Amino acid sequence: MGSLTTTCHSKIKPFTQNGKNKMANEQKQAINISLILNIIIKNAFQQFTLNKVIS
Repeated sequence: MGSLTTTCHSKIKPFTQNGKNKMANEQKQAINISLILNIIIKNAFQQFTLNKVIS
């Protein structure tokens, strides 16, 4: 009985660890995308206001 539970645990543990790492990576990607979008929007807005001032 004891050997059965240990093999089961050893199979589950790496799986959950991979799941955590995958979630962390997905969160990092989401943060990076939002940062990039933020920069693009800021630049576009600055360009827009600059064009307004020039014209």
